[in-house]
Amino acid sequence: MVNIVTKIFTSALKNRLIQWIDHAGVLPDEQAVLLANTTFDLKKKLTVLRDYCSINSLSVNLEKTKCVHFRRGGPRERTNLLYGDNPVDWSEEYVYLGVSFMGLSLGLTAARAAAQRARTASGAAISALASICTESWEGTLRIYDSIVATTLLYASHIWGLCYLDILEQSQLQFFKRLLLHPLGTPSAELKHELAMSNVKVRVLRATLKWIRKLLDMRDHRIPKICFYRLLQLSKNPRSDPKYNWVTQLRLILDSFNAPISIWSNLTSAYWRSQIPSITKLYSAHLRLSDLDIIDPKHLVKYRFPDFWALALPTTL
Repeated sequence: MVNIVTKIFTSALKNRLIQWIDHAGVLPDEQAVLLANTTFDLKKKLTVLRDYCSINSLSVNLEKTKCVHFRRGGPRERTNLLYGDNPVDWSEEYVYLGVSFMGLSLGLTAARAAAQRARTASGAAISALASICTESWEGTLRIYDSIVATTLLYASHIWGLCYLDILEQSQLQFFKRLLLHPLGTPSAELKHELAMSNVKVRVLRATLKWIRKLLDMRDHRIPKICFYRLLQLSKNPRSDPKYNWVTQLRLILDSFNAPISIWSNLTSAYWRSQIPSITKLYSAHLRLSDLDIIDPKHLVKYRFPDFWALALPTTL
């Protein structure tokens, strides 16, 4: 009886995977992903994948194929996995579409990697500014946005809600380096004097836009299913923010008293209408938080680079 059930399950899984591959046409992509609940489930899916590739004369690059055991803690999975007769390696970390994923399901590694890439991008941006001898503050900000910010904030709405301070420090390091300030220069004063647009606001805006896209998805889409499950778990007071993306967002929104009505009106149109006011409220909250810690007697002394004279914005 068990063998019959197993054969039925395998056959159904195989047919479903083949239909999905034929419909989506994504299997030949080297970035394809299989999700499994258990090691047994993963072995079955690897078998189905092998059979499909064999029938359709496709190959899998086993050197780039890794398995990651996502878990809260404890030892990682070490069960031997095979794709045909070839072993498939386990890995504690995998870079997927430019984002580092760790087995512990936290975004710290991705945040640190983004900060490191941003430091490299900062050097390229400052070199570009020096080579063109720009005299425009607006042009400087455009180069920062196009080279540094895009590198720093790539997919940050997914992994960065717990690490907004790391992202902000990377932003500040660029401007301190640009203005030849030591890294110990007070950050609040610098942000205020430059009327700086905080990267935290950009991450929140991207997060809200992502939820709007989730709400537009069909109900069978995995991102939408995960979102509603996380939303359900976030209603539990004991929900751990480390492992719940929605709880992380709730804490940010609660910190500046964002309207709670968004959680009771889960429609794309409503969330779209609320994004401007929520981000504006968050920006004002961050600005006031900086003002609370600024010493009015303390002035930031600017030393401008020799290659241009900045037209600094008027201090608000």
